[in-house]
Amino acid sequence: MLRSSMEQSTEYKLTVYFDEPFREEDHADWEKEGHTMMETKGIRVYPAGREQMESILVNEQNVELKKAYGEMLEGSLSHPEERDWYAMWIIEKTDGTQIGDLCFKGIEPNMNPEIGYGIMEGFRGCGYASEAVGLALQWAFRHSGVTAVEAETDPGNIASQRVLTKCGFRPMGITGEEGPRFIVYKDSMINVVFKNYTEQDYEAVCYFLIELNRNDNSHINWNWARFEWMAEHPEFDKSLISSIGLWLDNERIIGAAIYDMYFGEAFCGVLPGYEALYSEILNYADRELRDEHGLGVSICDDDSVKIKMIQAQGFAKDEQTETVMSMELDKTLSIQLPDGYSFALLDPVKEPYAFQWLLWQGFDHGTDRSEFEQTEEIIPQLRRHFDPRLSVAAVDRFGEYAAYCCVWYHPKTDYAYVEPVCTVPGHRGKGLAKAVIYEALNRAASLGANKAYVISDSGFYEKIGFRKDRHFTFYRKG
Repeated sequence: MLRSSMEQSTEYKLTVYFDEPFREEDHADWEKEGHTMMETKGIRVYPAGREQMESILVNEQNVELKKAYGEMLEGSLSHPEERDWYAMWIIEKTDGTQIGDLCFKGIEPNMNPEIGYGIMEGFRGCGYASEAVGLALQWAFRHSGVTAVEAETDPGNIASQRVLTKCGFRPMGITGEEGPRFIVYKDSMINVVFKNYTEQDYEAVCYFLIELNRNDNSHINWNWARFEWMAEHPEFDKSLISSIGLWLDNERIIGAAIYDMYFGEAFCGVLPGYEALYSEILNYADRELRDEHGLGVSICDDDSVKIKMIQAQGFAKDEQTETVMSMELDKTLSIQLPDGYSFALLDPVKEPYAFQWLLWQGFDHGTDRSEFEQTEEIIPQLRRHFDPRLSVAAVDRFGEYAAYCCVWYHPKTDYAYVEPVCTVPGHRGKGLAKAVIYEALNRAASLGANKAYVISDSGFYEKIGFRKDRHFTFYRKG
């Protein structure tokens, strides 16, 4: 768009805020008539009126530009209340000499507006492009729904990249249709930087997930305990771990894209106040965390904003879902342990063989010990926030482990997370799973947990007191 007799333009996707006041000192009459004008000492920008756009459209010889100008005119006429977002904007010197033009490509809820600009050949290299983009951003950022700005430019257009840098943009690490994309954020977000995950980021990721779920459980399917359980799970592909993407503001993680066990499914999340980053995080996950079949991302069914954003990026609703159930821990749970069984604490670090053998049987891999020993690598599974007091097993009269439940609790949270639960086939139907869950939850409650979560839609959990809390649907892109 806007690439013509003037300049090979750069296209931008915008979303930002500036606190600079709207300049209107010298153009009160223009403003009184309902027009917008932004000005510096050297230039001014303003949306063209209908007749002006029609005249430019008639005189334009470039087919591609003529089509773009026609779309601007049509958009401004069909959206009279938001015409400035669709109209062509004139860039001119304060003496009235036109030196270029720019335009936005409309405005939609929860979507970034897009801008393109062009400077006439005889006026390039004078800083006018930076001034014009800066003024356009000031205007855009007066609107409460605009919080960040993205840009896309040809990889060889160094001049346009300098304009972006001067206006506060930074590389997103993503390539669009025409080249690398850039982004700039509102005040407090201006220092947001991207990095790939390293082992040194482990604690920071846990605290990010804790903070993410502190006052809103619409991301509770991805909490710190799920990350910790996954990080040492035998199926977790650690060779890919540096592909986890992190976004930081002053060294604090405020956004993340994390694959689930292996590529093909991912979690994308941002802290409150940084929602404009979500599109960038989705783009990163789509590019870096997909497998040969594409990428799936789960989103809470109640989060209409993120659903709209992910659909706008080409993801489609899938049949795969996740249900999170919860239980209030406001009273001691009554436990009935069958005769001949007792509780024991099972530490996977101190007793790795017993722990892995129990889970092998409990998750229906069979009861052939020799097959287990040939298949499984017995490794102590050290998890940093694991509390052995919450790792509860039921033991039969012969000292054999029969059932198991681990509950995760962090003192910076008010909830417990149940993962995993299993019963050895020969001991099922006796209430052992319920007993070990209740014992572990009572222990977690004594440490400060007020609520328990489990990812499951099993009727078993409803029978023992859990209730469906949140439902998540996967959205996929091939």
